[in-house]
Amino acid sequence: MLKSIHLQNFRRHTDLRIDFSSGLSVDNEAGKTTLFEAITFALFGVRACRNADLTTWGQTANSHRVELVFVSEGVEYTVQRSARSAEINYIGGRASGQT
Repeated sequence: MLKSIHLQNFRRHTDLRIDFSSGLSVDNEAGKTTLFEAITFALFGVRACRNADLTTWGQTANSHRVELVFVSEGVEYTVQRSARSAEINYIGGRASGQT
């Protein structure tokens, strides 16, 4: 289950935090595709995105960053990914790298 996502300089969002809850509703043109792509980027990197132009226009190149918090099988995971690094943290473990 998704708990939250935080986008910084990702596509059109310079700083967006969303806490997911049951019954969350999003209007048309509210950025659903961007949120889906941010989740994809957090989990799989830029290769899984439709193009590599992820940084918000007018912001420092490659300054985009996504933090995704989710729960799977009772364990909470925090994934942080930027243009230069990727990291996943959970109780009892941590992994980091580029891919």
